[in-house]
Amino acid sequence: MVIRKFNDTDKDGSWDGSEGSTGREWKFQYRISSDPWQDYTTSADSGWGGTVDISLGTKVEVREIEQGGWTNTTGLTLIKILNEEKTYYFDFGNFTTPSVVEVSPPPIVPQAGAGSNWLPWIGIAAIGVALQILALLL
Repeated sequence: MVIRKFNDTDKDGSWDGSEGSTGREWKFQYRISSDPWQDYTTSADSGWGGTVDISLGTKVEVREIEQGGWTNTTGLTLIKILNEEKTYYFDFGNFTTPSVVEVSPPPIVPQAGAGSNWLPWIGIAAIGVALQILALLL
């Protein structure tokens, strides 16, 4: 069996071809049948760990050791019964947890009406006066 860790950028719980490693070494623990838990580490570069040889028909339980700033997308524990002679992969996906940004008001709060342009209003008033004079003359 091999444990693999990937950066689940689309957050769908599946390792897609474009998704690479998290760029961090990741710690896991695994247990064969009901034996004690054993430590396991995946590479920061590839996301893959080493191969562990296990007998056929054996139950294997793998659990991720969580890291701050990351959210798991595949579940923290995976259990498989290894009943075929092949390499079993235990894939764990995570994405970086968005940080909370505190927003504060700007240092200088604009005043209501500040920056209003009075020039168009004078032009509109002048046109209105001219139209009223023209109406009186006609």
